[in-house]
Amino acid sequence: MNTQNVAPEWIQLLQAQPVLVLSLLAAVVLFAGVLVWAQRNYAVRREAPLQTVTPELQRLVTAQASALKLMGERVAALENYLELVGDKQQLMAQSRKPKLAYRDAINGADGGASGEEIMQRFGLARPEAALVAAIYGGKNQPATTH
Repeated sequence: MNTQNVAPEWIQLLQAQPVLVLSLLAAVVLFAGVLVWAQRNYAVRREAPLQTVTPELQRLVTAQASALKLMGERVAALENYLELVGDKQQLMAQSRKPKLAYRDAINGADGGASGEEIMQRFGLARPEAALVAAIYGGKNQPATTH
């Protein structure tokens, strides 16, 4: 079978039957129209649930943002309170420390510790240790360096 002869025969058949050609053309156009309509209808059906869900999601996002903002404010307030408590604790510890250090230094001086020993053991400055040793121990003041 020769392919050159088939094409002209096919074209000749279509030329001889214009109603058939118009029918085929109409079928192709109708089929394309149905495809376009189905695609558009599918897109509309797919978007419809999104349009009903979107306001609900927006409401949930707004509620979450509000809750997050409130939580951030509460965390900031707690951080401020924690800083205040830490500052108060530090002040209380500082106010107690010298009393205990001086009391221990005085007891050390009463026990015969030198000013140098008082300075090293109780963390007092050289002049403070010398003063405690002079008042309560009376012996061995720390050496002064000039």
